[in-house]
Amino acid sequence: MADKANESVVLSTRVRLARNLKDLPFPNMQSADQAQQVIDRTALALSRSDMKNDFALTYLRANSESENIALIEDHLISPDLVKASQRAAVFINKEKTISIMVGEEDDIRIQAIMNGRSLNEALDLANKADDSIAENETYAFHDTLGYLTACPSNTGTGMRASLMLHLPALTVTHQIEQIGRAVSRLGLTIRGFYGEGSQASGSIYQLSNQVTLGFSENDIVKMLNDTADQIIEREMKARYSIYNSNKTKFGDKLMRSFGMLKYAMSIDSKELYKFWSDLRLAISLGIQTEITNETADKLLSLQPAELSRLAGKAMTPEERDIYRAQCVKNILNEQLP
Repeated sequence: MADKANESVVLSTRVRLARNLKDLPFPNMQSADQAQQVIDRTALALSRSDMKNDFALTYLRANSESENIALIEDHLISPDLVKASQRAAVFINKEKTISIMVGEEDDIRIQAIMNGRSLNEALDLANKADDSIAENETYAFHDTLGYLTACPSNTGTGMRASLMLHLPALTVTHQIEQIGRAVSRLGLTIRGFYGEGSQASGSIYQLSNQVTLGFSENDIVKMLNDTADQIIEREMKARYSIYNSNKTKFGDKLMRSFGMLKYAMSIDSKELYKFWSDLRLAISLGIQTEITNETADKLLSLQPAELSRLAGKAMTPEERDIYRAQCVKNILNEQLP
């Protein structure tokens, strides 16, 4: 039952490590030459490590706007890295499970991204990349404070870990605000799909640690896991409570969204998230048995930049919505008998 609940609620895991080189100022005080030094030295460190063949380097200034937006949509880079695109770069491994952002708020931000609930595995992956750089470079580190970062809230382990959670029942029952207040007392926060300042599209929330100083990496992972257990339990109870109160009416609502995914001729981004959320909920309650979670989650990739890439051309919003509906049908038809 616990595995089913995890699969129903936890979409993905991310662990991010913030690091700065000892002999250079933070990025906001760097010259253009110093910013390039960070990129070159990170590339050299990786090339001398066991991971030397794993990464491809991309300069953001060499990308088109849509290519950079696509990287944001895939959670491989942050919007802030794009703002610094003239001096920024990213190293991404072949599997797209690790991205190393260079030139954002800190010199180096290592991200490990994995499907499902995989905090320990993601931490191991991030630490492997971190060690590969640390073997050849010296980080800014204080014996008492830990890793030194541009923002004091990241000082310490420099680690931010997060779980992406699908919480439709807690959203509709207006419990999210209460949960947000409760987790903040533990040094955690719950935010929208793309992190700080973003909205919870499709009832997707990011649960992450807010403080790193005074906690070990294992402390943070345990705190997140323990809190996630409680949130998942509340979400599953709320789902079945809503469903059992009127199975026909609630089931009909969810399956109408599935019908829209199958037959609508145009679907905008907001509708996609709503219909996806209802489909995911129908799968978890056993109402929809023809579609798997894995297939449903492919729908979330159909964001503006990705659609333009798939179509091989720029599109108007109206053309994009029509094309999105076609892509949704293609994805679902691969699963449907």
